[in-house]
Amino acid sequence: MTHNLKKFFKGFVYAFSGFIGCIRTERNMRFHIGAAIYVICFMYGFYDLRASQKAVVFICIALVISAELFNTAIENACDMACGGKKDSRAKTAKDCAAAAVLIVSVAAFITGILIFWDTSVFSRIYDYYSSHVISLIFLIVSLVAWVIWILSTKGKKKNE
Repeated sequence: MTHNLKKFFKGFVYAFSGFIGCIRTERNMRFHIGAAIYVICFMYGFYDLRASQKAVVFICIALVISAELFNTAIENACDMACGGKKDSRAKTAKDCAAAAVLIVSVAAFITGILIFWDTSVFSRIYDYYSSHVISLIFLIVSLVAWVIWILSTKGKKKNE
């Protein structure tokens, strides 16, 4: 029983390790994580959404991040199987995985537009940041830091 429980919890450690590894090596994952953080912050800071709308937002975030994790797994498996050699089947698999991320991301973006497009809230956001300069500066600095984080390539090693 204790062995099974340890094995069960070790699965969470492996999953967390995979998630962190993907963030470290995949630029698109860093983009998705940052975008999710901003969406969540703005959602709770400025929008009065129903629980069902919030659930849809969290489901979209989970789908995009999961698709990116699957994409990374497929790319790494194909690279490992091909041993660095070009293979048309591996290319097709990798392209299809990338297309899946694109489709889920576009669907999440459209869903976000449908949920968040509200000019009265846009006015409220503008009014808030124009009267809270420190918050505006923090927002700008955080956006710059996010872009730098997205473009950072540390941890990415080819042919591991």
